[in-house]
Amino acid sequence: MDQTGEHGIGPNLYGVFGRKIASATDYEFSESLMQRKEVWDENNLNRYIARPKLLAPGNAMPFPGITSRHTRSALINWLKTNPEYSDPPASDFTQMVADADTVRGASVGQRCLVCHSIDTEGHHSIGPNLRSIVGRKIAGAPNFDYSERMLRLEGTWTIDALYRFLIAPKAFDQGSHSAFRSLTSPMDRAALIAWMNTID
Repeated sequence: MDQTGEHGIGPNLYGVFGRKIASATDYEFSESLMQRKEVWDENNLNRYIARPKLLAPGNAMPFPGITSRHTRSALINWLKTNPEYSDPPASDFTQMVADADTVRGASVGQRCLVCHSIDTEGHHSIGPNLRSIVGRKIAGAPNFDYSERMLRLEGTWTIDALYRFLIAPKAFDQGSHSAFRSLTSPMDRAALIAWMNTID
């Protein structure tokens, strides 16, 4: 999946979404894929990931397919973030946040507002109010009933801490009932944190 990475048994998938089928440079594709003239859009990726042998009979793909349409959708959504997918070092991510589009962040943030509030009165919802979260002590929102494990966490919600939380919430072992799983696109994470930084 790296931009400069070599091919494996299969072709490098960097930038695969929107790319012409069987067009990765210096990879020897099967004749059945070479005959396809379309691009890897949502429809073709969905069909191929479901049953590779049906989209391109005779191709050498050993993968049998993914039957769950929800899993296929999640995988395709992740592929669509590429070439934005590659995780930068934390130092680079800080600059990404500084340069990020807060309008995009507000759009991404709508999924947070299903369980969180950002009202100016500090009212909580299922989760704590997110206003002024950047720089706030972890588990430090006043009058919110945090889990015991969350209360034991030290530190503040820095850009780096939010970055790590948004990509792997359960790695924090917070013991909460957070339904949020992860935000795979670094660009979305940067935009979301940039937006959060404006709601103080």
